[in-house]
Formats: sequence, C-alpha cells, structure tokens
Amino acid sequence: MRRLAFAGVLVAITVALPALAQQPSVLGAWSWQSPGQGGMDQNTTLFQPDGSYVRVSRLATGQTLRYWGQYQVVQTSPTQVTLQSHILGWLPVSTCMQVSGFAPQCQQVPRPPDASFPLAFTSPSTLQAQGVTLHRDSAPYLLQQQVPQQTMTMLNAPVQPSIRQPVMPAMHPYVTPNGPGNRAAAANHAGAQTFINETMRGCYTAADGTLWGCRQ
Repeated sequence: MRRLAFAGVLVAITVALPALAQQPSVLGAWSWQSPGQGGMDQNTTLFQPDGSYVRVSRLATGQTLRYWGQYQVVQTSPTQVTLQSHILGWLPVSTCMQVSGFAPQCQQVPRPPDASFPLAFTSPSTLQAQGVTLHRDSAPYLLQQQVPQQTMTMLNAPVQPSIRQPVMPAMHPYVTPNGPGNRAAAANHAGAQTFINETMRGCYTAADGTLWGCRQ
C-alpha cells in the first residue's frame, strides 16, 4: 500500500514539473515601439530577479530617457499577470534651453508616475500590454546608452525682419471736366503733395523742384 502511495506522489510530481517549467516569466529584457511626437519611440525594459528594473526610451525627438525602480508581478491567470512598478530614479533630472547671447533657462523633470497594468503572455517571446506587443530582446542595445543628468538645447535668436515703411503714392489732381474747380483742385493737390513729400517722406525740395534726402 505504501509503495502505491509513493508511486502516486512520484506521478503527481512528474505531471506538475512540466506545468511549472512552462509558467511564463517577465524576467529578462523586453523591447517595443510606441507612438511618439513626430515618429515612433523605441523602448526597452529589463526585469531583474531581485525585483528591480530599468527602462530606457529613445524618443522620436532624439532625446533618451532612463528610469529605474522596483517591480512586482501578481499572477491573475496561467497566461496573465498584473505588473506594478515603483520608480526610484530617472535621467535626465533637468532640461535646459539657451538662446544665443542669453543665459540658459532650466527646469526640473517631474517624477514619472508609478504604473500598474495587466500583461498577457501571447507566446514564450511576446507580451501584450495595453495594445502594444513586447518582444524578448537578447541584445538590448538601448540599455547601454548613456543618459546625462542634464540636457541642453541651443536655440537661434529670432531675427527681426527689416520693416519697410509703405511708399506713399503720388497724388493726382482731381479733374472736374469742363468745370471752374480745376485750379482749386490743382492747388489742393499741390499742397497735399508737398505735405506728403516733406512731412511724411522727409524730403527736401530744391529750388528746381527736385526732391532730396527722402527716407522712403
């Protein structure tokens, strides 16, 4: 009877071992793409056995970010887990912008939020998370990227375009066909033209009527 019971235990262990071996794990490096500003962002996260993780993201803008902290996995089904992460540090810690000829303006990068979201194992090498597919990465090059504590963006000083004053058009006398107001209209026109030339355009009128030194 004891032999039969011992054999039953062995069978139970033998049946259970493959199931345990096939249990999915998030350990290792995972890479994915996500929509970013002006293109696709490249991301890689490495989950360590000690419960720590590090994530590096290269944004479509060219900036590289690094986060690190602690994570916890809660099994919810044979192929699904809930991942909870707590951020302990990040780089860069500040970003600066400088216009040529002016002092730089810097601001602190706010602490990224902690996260909690479900993961679904769709294959031994793929994960599904919030509509994005993550792939196991055996050569995660992003994790080797150095990220500075502070970034600096140089901007060109705005150039003010030269402002051209509008050129006043020459006035033409109002002609009253076959009317007695022609002389008065011509006199008014001459006075208005002189006002425009000398006051508005800054011209000097020579004795022969030639205009000199006009500003426009």
